[in-house]
Amino acid sequence: MGMDEPRETIPEEPQGDNPEESSWQFDFSFSESVSWDDLNFKITFVEPVSDELKAEIESVVTKWATNGVDNGYGGKMHSWEIDEKAWKKKNTTFSFWADMGSSNDEKALEVIFQELDKTGKVKGVRLS
Repeated sequence: MGMDEPRETIPEEPQGDNPEESSWQFDFSFSESVSWDDLNFKITFVEPVSDELKAEIESVVTKWATNGVDNGYGGKMHSWEIDEKAWKKKNTTFSFWADMGSSNDEKALEVIFQELDKTGKVKGVRLS
């Protein structure tokens, strides 16, 4: 590129748009066989979770998923479920399932990851 040619400007993206590149206080990973229409979330906590925080986490997931089905995140989620045995390993892991439908991955994950990050208790999130 010569000095007289205009430079291509790459707009700066706001931090946190891509969950893989965000500065969450927790680790994020996903399996190679991850399927958007059959997505399992496994959240690991730094210590056993109190009953109060368990209720808060379940409420956050419920609100996020209900909004995803009703209003969407750049597209709508189809369905979701919190199993009655969602809490395992002495309340240090919590899992739930979602069919993410046509929702935008960055928009949908940004919302739930922000809410989980606010607790300060999440060690990691794994999608499979």
